[in-house]
Amino acid sequence: MLVLVRVLFLFFLTAVVTSTCYGQSSSVELSIVSLSASSSTVSPGQTVTFTAVIEANQSVSGYPVEFSWVGPGSASGSNTVVFATYQANQSVTETASWTAPSNAAPGSYTLYVNAYDPAWDVPALAATTFGFTVSISSSPPAAPLAVTLNSLTATPTVAQPGQTVTITAALTANQTATSYPIEISIVSTDSSTASNAVMFANYQAGQQITETTSWTVPLGTAVGTFKVFLGAYNPAWSVPGLATGSTSFAVSNSVSAQKPGPSASLYGSPFYSCSRSFYVATNGKDSNAGTVASPWQTIQHADSSSRQPGDCIMVAPGTYQAQVLIQNGGNAPTPTGYVVYRCAVLDQCHVLAPGPGHLWGFANKGNFVVVDGFEVDGNDALQADGIADACFGSDAATYGTGKSSHHIWIINNVIHHCNLAGVSLNNKEWYYVQQNIVYHNSWTSGYQGSGISLVVVQCIEKQNKACASGATYSGGTGTYVPSGMDLTYMPNFHNVISGNIVYNNMIAANNPVACGSHTDGNGIIMDTFFDMATLSIVYPYQTLVSSNISFANGGRGVHVFRTSNVTVANNTTFGNGTDTCINAYYLPDLSQAGGSNNVWINNIAQSQETPANPACGTYCGNRNTPFVAGNGAGVADENNTYADNVTFGGYGVQLFNNDILYFSCTNNKCGTNPMLVNPTTGNFALQSVSPAIAYGELLSYVPTQIAYTGACSSALEICP
Repeated sequence: MLVLVRVLFLFFLTAVVTSTCYGQSSSVELSIVSLSASSSTVSPGQTVTFTAVIEANQSVSGYPVEFSWVGPGSASGSNTVVFATYQANQSVTETASWTAPSNAAPGSYTLYVNAYDPAWDVPALAATTFGFTVSISSSPPAAPLAVTLNSLTATPTVAQPGQTVTITAALTANQTATSYPIEISIVSTDSSTASNAVMFANYQAGQQITETTSWTVPLGTAVGTFKVFLGAYNPAWSVPGLATGSTSFAVSNSVSAQKPGPSASLYGSPFYSCSRSFYVATNGKDSNAGTVASPWQTIQHADSSSRQPGDCIMVAPGTYQAQVLIQNGGNAPTPTGYVVYRCAVLDQCHVLAPGPGHLWGFANKGNFVVVDGFEVDGNDALQADGIADACFGSDAATYGTGKSSHHIWIINNVIHHCNLAGVSLNNKEWYYVQQNIVYHNSWTSGYQGSGISLVVVQCIEKQNKACASGATYSGGTGTYVPSGMDLTYMPNFHNVISGNIVYNNMIAANNPVACGSHTDGNGIIMDTFFDMATLSIVYPYQTLVSSNISFANGGRGVHVFRTSNVTVANNTTFGNGTDTCINAYYLPDLSQAGGSNNVWINNIAQSQETPANPACGTYCGNRNTPFVAGNGAGVADENNTYADNVTFGGYGVQLFNNDILYFSCTNNKCGTNPMLVNPTTGNFALQSVSPAIAYGELLSYVPTQIAYTGACSSALEICP
């Protein structure tokens, strides 16, 4: 305790802030800009913090600042001294704290702040005061703080490495209290991975508050269940906590955590989230407000310049006989950066073609768009085999126009009876076609289509000589900078075709394309990933074709044609090449035809023989084979990899050109029956004695912790 005769004398001389020059520091001028307190009222045992903002006209150091507290009717108190370092004409902040003694008298207290030079010249260079009150309540102490945890959730409930999980806690307290810590811990079941987050809650008595934190699943995290623990503590971190609770979520180390086809779990826990929701129903009107009580009538009406990232268009079950062209999308690959079209009940929204043309297209600014959970139907009733050409397609996307859209997600849909293609996206990239059923497409258009096709995929990234944007192709003119989920969701791949069931897509015999001239009708094709001007600039980024079932298609099950940097992994193909109007020396289930750095791994290919069709040509029909690899359409195969594939039936594996060197039956099971449960009736699960079990490599993008080949494990009795 210090006697404050000097301080009190200064206070009465300087009731306001002053600045005066003295002695050896006569050139230094100080000014106290402001003085504040964390609270103007303090109770015994509580602490109050004072903050002084001071400026000097010079840069000097070691200048004392004295904080003094004096109680009511007293000439003495307690002191704290700090030493300030000033920067010329810049504010510095100095703080001091005082804890009111347990025996502190109630009443008005005065804080004196004096800034001196190192010689402690009197009076000070600058001084000011602040009044505060010590309050002693005569009422009984309040009941202890009680906190209730109302809910604790983790979203999504199934996450993948690189994906962010949001933890949300809802709590209610019986008192108003501030800065109470909440600790959230995330721990894997084997305790090999853990993460902690602490936040400080401000409670309002009787009112629910919400606290959130997030955790990004590290790349390489193993499949498993993670527990989330919450503890709400008092500031002393007393144990046990005021409230505790737990929840859990799963990590799936793959693009497809379930068997192929529309997924209720993926639909129930999507990667996207909605900032705003608008509504469409068959009984609505496009002049309505688009609310749940006043919905629009058409999906097309939702596409307007007023769309914002994070908008979700919720479509009620029913039939919508109208075409859709999306030209207004989101702006970023983040959960709230997309515009989402979502059927309110999985696959109960029937989009039915009213006439020819694309049924659902994307063009111009229709980037960053998700379509989730629809039936998209080319309308066999208006024209046999469908009147629409493409069920989903890049609209007005002729090469070089720059009108194609990028970042398109087609997920959980049933897509059928479009006479050219089920899904055909081209001329941009960042395409995701996942967990769909795609069947009976490509029959009668007069062109060569397939079930799922990515055609002339071109990159848009900035500062890459292979990438382009704009009205004409010129390598290196791309402007897009990858961000968000580009860098975290399957970061090695710019395009993902996964978890689809693709069947009965073919060029029909009554197609205007003459029998003998058919080339396509494939289940899945990656087609000509080059610039179309010169066929010399190769699309440089990787594409994944994984965990699909492709069967009974007229052409190949999976076809990589004039395309590089594709990984084809864990697909099951069966009985493709049903079109006996394809005049091919060999017609395979899996086909590598022209491209470099492609990886074929963990696939099953089983062929069935078709009858010969001599009226078509020499090699029509009866030329089925599980796998063919060789140069295609003037493009040489270079540096391709083939490992852990199971092939069976037909003419066996057929190799040409460099692939004779790349493919070896030592590294693959050639001529080995994969023993599917019942593929002729559509069950592609592995029998318990299948040689495809415990064979192959564990891959980060395949949903299993045990090795097997194909899209379905032996753990599934029925697949799909």
